[in-house]
Amino acid sequence: MSSEPPALDNSVDGGGHRNLREGRMVAGHHPDGEASRLTRRESARQSRKRKKMYLETLEDKVQKLSFEVNRMKEYAATGLSLESLDQETRNNVNQLRTALASDTTPSVELFSLVGTLLVRLGSNGVERRVGIEKDLEQLPELFISPVNMLLFWLNERRIGPFSYGSESGPASRALPDPDSEATKANDSHAQDKTQLQQIEEMIDQEKQQTLSCLRAIEHMKRALSIRAYSMQKCVENLRGMLSPAQAARVVLWLYDQASAKDEMEQIEQELFPGVTMASSANSATQQSIHREQTMQSARDNMLSMNDSDSPPGEELEEESGSSHSDVAQFGTF
Repeated sequence: MSSEPPALDNSVDGGGHRNLREGRMVAGHHPDGEASRLTRRESARQSRKRKKMYLETLEDKVQKLSFEVNRMKEYAATGLSLESLDQETRNNVNQLRTALASDTTPSVELFSLVGTLLVRLGSNGVERRVGIEKDLEQLPELFISPVNMLLFWLNERRIGPFSYGSESGPASRALPDPDSEATKANDSHAQDKTQLQQIEEMIDQEKQQTLSCLRAIEHMKRALSIRAYSMQKCVENLRGMLSPAQAARVVLWLYDQASAKDEMEQIEQELFPGVTMASSANSATQQSIHREQTMQSARDNMLSMNDSDSPPGEELEEESGSSHSDVAQFGTF
């Protein structure tokens, strides 16, 4: 009877440890190894997915913040005049020249100065564009004279002389034949109505011309924004292809060309005709003074006739009195 110990099967034990290290499932040796490996793989995939979504969210927030910053720049520039913008532009140019001449200026500072100057430089700058649009908002007042504004106000509220144009009550009824004064007054009011209709037609024509001018201004403002945005993006894309020093030299060269050849004013006149429309609009308004004076004299005649030759009857007197009170009320505004 042998006393030797039983021999161990090293091949089985060694294979089991090797299978355990490699994560393979072997009967009798950790059957949950494959499941753990799949779980870890799925967890890593979900983690990468969450990181990607987080980065996309951050990029979206950065884009929104950039848009908000540009919008706030435009709003901040609305209170600045073109003269102050020109002075600030010259100051930025001098700062950029000094920074470019110095060998110790960091690239970040050069890029910052170039970016600031791109916003302010030339007719296509954001701040100058906002300033010009602010001037354009004041142009409609030049197309409407004070006389026309008064007539528009009276016509819209059907008061004063324009109240007779819409009468269908007792004032439009034929007065008794025996009363000759009333008949004359009725005829006079019929003539007044005809004149008032002519004045209303003239006012409608003035309104149409004014609306046409306003539509032209709105179209010009949209075209102005499109051109300014396109030019600014073009220069910004060019800046991204150059070094800081090269971008600074390009911007300074553009500024020198526009300043030395007086092309800045020419660019403004070509791209932004609304800036020079004030004088032309004023001259056009002066040409229509004769027509406006005719309308004003007709209005005064209507009011004076209502005072001196009003038809008998309490209703007409009350109506005339209310008309004068409305006109007096308008004069206090």
